[in-house]
Amino acid sequence: MDSGGSIVSRSTQERIEIKKETKETKETNETKEKKILSQSDKIKKLEEELDFYKSLFRERNNSCIFNLRIKQINGKNVWVDRVHDQREDFLQLDKDDEVTEWLRPVRCER
Repeated sequence: MDSGGSIVSRSTQERIEIKKETKETKETNETKEKKILSQSDKIKKLEEELDFYKSLFRERNNSCIFNLRIKQINGKNVWVDRVHDQREDFLQLDKDDEVTEWLRPVRCER
C-alpha cells in the first residue's frame, strides 16, 4: 500500500484509490438507513390498510357499500353498517359527530 491513499493491483499493476470514511459519508449512510426504515414503515402501514379494505368482502358481504362507514374502536379501524348494526355496536365506537348523530333518538314524523 502506498502512502498516498491508494494500493496497486498486482494483477493489472493499476493504482486503486482508497476512500476513507469521513463524517459526511457516515451521515449519508445514516440518512439512507433512516429512509429505508421509513419506507419499510410506509410499506407495513399500506399493507395493513390494504388488508383492512380487503376485509370488507369477508366481514360485510351482505351490506351495501354506500351504507358502510369506516369508524374506529380504540383507535383501530372497523367497518360499520348504519342499517344492520345495533345501537350497542354504536356505543362501542370512538365518538365523533356522525356517531353521536346516530345515537340520537329518531323523531317520528306525523
